[in-house]
Amino acid sequence: MKLRAILIIGLISLFQNTYSQELIPKREGRDQAVDEYMKSMDLREKIGQLIIIGVDSDYKFCKNTIKTIQDYKIGGICYFGGNGKDLIRMSKEFEKASKTPLVYAIDGEWGLGMRLKDGYSFPRQLALGAINNDSLIY
Repeated sequence: MKLRAILIIGLISLFQNTYSQELIPKREGRDQAVDEYMKSMDLREKIGQLIIIGVDSDYKFCKNTIKTIQDYKIGGICYFGGNGKDLIRMSKEFEKASKTPLVYAIDGEWGLGMRLKDGYSFPRQLALGAINNDSLIY
C-alpha cells in the first residue's frame, strides 16, 4: 500500500513538473545536463528522488540508512538529533552511497540546538512574536 501511494504521488509530481517547466526559463548548459541525467533515470529512481527520510544521527543506524539510499534511490535526508560530528561523518557516507547528490535538511524551528546536542538555540517563535521592534528580530 505504501509503495502504491508513493507511486501515485510521484506520478502527480512528474506531471506537475512537466507543466511547470514551461513557466521556468531555461539556463543553457546546466539545465541541459540535468535534463539528460533525468532521461537516464528509470521511473523508480525518479520517484525515489522525491523521498526524504528522517534520520537520527545515532551512528548504529547508519548502515540501515545507506541500504535504504541504495535500494530506493532516495533524494534526501532530514536529521532529527545527535551531534554535529556524527552528522558530518554520516553525511559523507550517505553521499558515497548515493548515485545523485542528496538534499540535506534539519527539523530545527528554533535553531540547531533543537535537534543537535552541540547546536545553538534561538528564542522560540512566541518570544520573537512578542518583540515590538522588528529590527531586533532581523
